[in-house]
Amino acid sequence: MGCVDRHIRSWDQFVVRGLSVKPELLGRSHAFPFTGARIEITLPGIDRVTERDDDYALVKPGSRKASDGTILEFDVHRVNVTADLGRVALIAPESLERPPVLFELYAEPERQRMEELCHEHRKCSEAAFQYWLSILRWKLDDFRIGRSVLLKHESGWGTYLHDQESNHPVWISSGVFVVEGRRVVDANEWRTVESCLQAEKPPPIYISMRYDAQESLYHRDYRKSLIELAMACELFLRQMVLQRLPEKLSPTLLEAIEELNINQYVSKHFREILSEAGKREFGKLSKELSSLFSKRNKLLHMGDIEPATRENCERFLKITGQLHDLEVDIVHS
Repeated sequence: MGCVDRHIRSWDQFVVRGLSVKPELLGRSHAFPFTGARIEITLPGIDRVTERDDDYALVKPGSRKASDGTILEFDVHRVNVTADLGRVALIAPESLERPPVLFELYAEPERQRMEELCHEHRKCSEAAFQYWLSILRWKLDDFRIGRSVLLKHESGWGTYLHDQESNHPVWISSGVFVVEGRRVVDANEWRTVESCLQAEKPPPIYISMRYDAQESLYHRDYRKSLIELAMACELFLRQMVLQRLPEKLSPTLLEAIEELNINQYVSKHFREILSEAGKREFGKLSKELSSLFSKRNKLLHMGDIEPATRENCERFLKITGQLHDLEVDIVHS
């Protein structure tokens, strides 16, 4: 029996990290357009919940429970992704009734075509999945979603003090165990993410850089974090000013403005696009921003790593968040 033309779509399953949801979100989907394709990302349903701790678990009960034992949240470990690119393939009718893959039903050119379609759909699904994660991070303001967890060097043992002569342990440091919480997504936040996906609106690059800096800080890479924080601030300042320049500005003048030193944006140009309340708030940040850019420049141009400390990164992370919050105080004219 000959092959027939059939409209096909793909299915993939991807691992997701750092995502917890309220019980009512299990089984819910986000359907959205992506680079000309139609994507649907679906959370596992309540029927897929398992207590087992292995690499194939889709969703597991979270750590918090109500007084009556009701589970308050679920940790999602895998999601299903379907992609419809509008492609048509020649399908052997028997393939619609038997398990894949029936190689014997297809000639070599047809097999190659199937592999090409798999590759094309997989590439699109992976990109859409990463885009979905970036929107979750942005709208939930949590850099950990979708990020891999770095295995740290701590063994769990405390510090022992030994008598030098006998090598007998005489003291063990007191230990503090830190259990990190998770950002739990509720129904309203799920709808907010969906609205953003439908609008095909990517996160601003300066927001993504701020989350990169948070991840670097978490992994104790303070040099990288300091550089990324400076980039997150500089990109924000430049974009906010450049987006509000007159449309008929000459290319040479626009280029000259783009190439201005970042300190001129801090001292003059960004301040000019703020409301009066925004100017007062920015006045509290400008000195710290100049300090951040100075430390970044010394690190990159002079190799001075002394300012790249946890304390400085935590301080500048707070400043970066406060700067980004000033977007609501920009005067739109």
